[in-house]
Amino acid sequence: MRAVPGAFHVPLRMRRARTAAHAFGTLTLCFVAESVGCPIGPIRNARIRLSLSASVVDLFGKRFRPACTIAEWPSCQMTVPGDRGVYAIRWPEGRPPIFLAKNPGGWLRGKGDPTMATAYLATKWTDDSCVLYLGMAKSLRDRIDLLVLFGAGHPVRHWAGRALWQLDGIADARIYWLATPSDCELCIEHELLTAFRSAYGKLPYANTVKPRKHRRCRRT
Repeated sequence: MRAVPGAFHVPLRMRRARTAAHAFGTLTLCFVAESVGCPIGPIRNARIRLSLSASVVDLFGKRFRPACTIAEWPSCQMTVPGDRGVYAIRWPEGRPPIFLAKNPGGWLRGKGDPTMATAYLATKWTDDSCVLYLGMAKSLRDRIDLLVLFGAGHPVRHWAGRALWQLDGIADARIYWLATPSDCELCIEHELLTAFRSAYGKLPYANTVKPRKHRRCRRT
């Protein structure tokens, strides 16, 4: 099993949600404890709950599972399947962002330095949501592995989401995943990004590509 160099080798604890308004969840992507409401505006009455004991998150009938923090990924990656699916990165509860001037991510041929202007990153931040990034994968384990390796400076192909690595303390962020072997991962990604933009007026912090429609859909 590969070790991720740099800050990611230090195991970090998951921080408990401090308030419902900033938790990670459903179509507005606000996960909250079962007994807590979620006062977040237009779809606050939606079915939103997080079972801490079962470690399963319900997203409008879609059961997301928490894997681990980014720091813990090298030791937990085999718990995530190689199935098609969608995944999300969640920022620790109640922590204000600090944007780094330099991106430690890998340099790719034809793309160069992954660094983005901190002023631009500040405009991408959403105070009312901890969701940093939503993505889809043909293999969840492989795609998340590429994400983490890119952030550790390896020149691997996960340019999408590169803004993640300019957050001080990103090793604390937690990975969630949903396997979709019998559904279309592109459709689910599209639906979640569309709902997020509808609720907050913009995409999650590290997403730069608008929700995509596609010709070849696996959804029947």
